[in-house]
Amino acid sequence: MIPRPFQSSLIFWRPLLSPISYPPAQRHHRGSNLNLSTTARPQVVVVVNHNFVRNLDQPSGCANSLRSARYASTLSTTLSPTTPSTRVNPPESTHAPPLNVPKRSADQGIASYLLQCGKAYTAFYKEGVRRVWENHKLARQASSKLRNVARNPKGVARLSNVTTSTGVVSLPPLSRAEWQVMRRSRRDILRLPGFGLLVLLLGEWIPLIALWITPVVPIPCRIPPQVRKELEGLERRRQERIRKLRAVHALPETPPQERSNNTPHTPTQSAARKVSDSATCDIKHLDALTLQKLSAQLSAHSAIWDLLNLNPPTSLLRWKVGRRLQYLDIDDAMIRRDGGVKALNVEEIRLACIERGFDTLGKTEIELRRSLAEWFGQAK
Repeated sequence: MIPRPFQSSLIFWRPLLSPISYPPAQRHHRGSNLNLSTTARPQVVVVVNHNFVRNLDQPSGCANSLRSARYASTLSTTLSPTTPSTRVNPPESTHAPPLNVPKRSADQGIASYLLQCGKAYTAFYKEGVRRVWENHKLARQASSKLRNVARNPKGVARLSNVTTSTGVVSLPPLSRAEWQVMRRSRRDILRLPGFGLLVLLLGEWIPLIALWITPVVPIPCRIPPQVRKELEGLERRRQERIRKLRAVHALPETPPQERSNNTPHTPTQSAARKVSDSATCDIKHLDALTLQKLSAQLSAHSAIWDLLNLNPPTSLLRWKVGRRLQYLDIDDAMIRRDGGVKALNVEEIRLACIERGFDTLGKTEIELRRSLAEWFGQAK
């Protein structure tokens, strides 16, 4: 049987082996800044190099081996961004609004200054909640579009397939922007009731505890210190997990000359070269050590296992890593289909790098674009 894509109450497409091309059609919905367009694409076939598993034990480290396992592209690209595409970039409402905290003047009293700060944070959280609800409405429109396709046999026949590391799945008949809105809105709308209760109880005092309640705060309502603390923790756990794996299993360290030439964000040349000898990598055949490396690099398993100083069960790792790789395979195919890396804006470039196991703190946009372009196997 052909593996199914992610199971979700909002996603209703079926994998097919032979998609049918059809002329482009566009539909515009009133009251939305998102273009709900459907354009048929030719069959997308994604391949994975045989070195997907073998390169994990090379001195270049887990990050390079992951990038060398990604898709190869025959198209060259530049690192300079083009005009951001509304098909590949979700709307601004999926990100937090700017937080404008006033500076205290020399002759301003502490009470007056705190009042101004409270008003600034209140406006920030109000706008964040509004964005969460706006994303929910956009997600409902995309969900309705999927249901209409699912009810129409001809629409289902128009879906294109992609071969991933976990099997053959079908790309949804949505743009990447619509698909990401659905994914992000589903998580944020679940966080909204608990966060709303905290807002009612604490009001403008929420920033005092915001750093410790990040998991229950919707993404559009997170202040910059929250985002930075979460990224610092993510990168620290990743490095610690890889260090433990090297210590326990006596994995080789990266030689000094390779460290100088290949930073964690600059893969080896094999990552960007065209894949000639390729085959689909079956996640079911990966051993426990390989799964641990992949999970450590992609942050697939929970931080609770680190607190307990235990390794997750192999079956759990296989499920977690499989889901993460399948998501990345689909997201990669949709990015390539809807404009490529150069069409992503800076916020989406940073998020894409985080999801693919890159460290992003202290990195410029050019560095992140170069890393993501090489992940896709595109020329510099």
